[in-house]
Amino acid sequence: MNMRKWWPYFAIGGAAVVVMLAYPAYFNWWDHKNCSDSGGTWNETRDECVEPKNAKFESSGSPAFEDDNQTAK
Repeated sequence: MNMRKWWPYFAIGGAAVVVMLAYPAYFNWWDHKNCSDSGGTWNETRDECVEPKNAKFESSGSPAFEDDNQTAK
């Protein structure tokens, strides 16, 4: 059996396996990180972030973006 014909299939299959394992793990980590950064706690039973009561989320846009979209009235 000539394995040179099969290497692209093995490479694509290997990449697909890595993506299928890494994708959920990465986004699980990302959700937990964002939850802790916002001051919340992760509820494992509901699988969601519980934000503190009366939490205020303040964000400012990108200064360059804000300046570009200001129109003189």
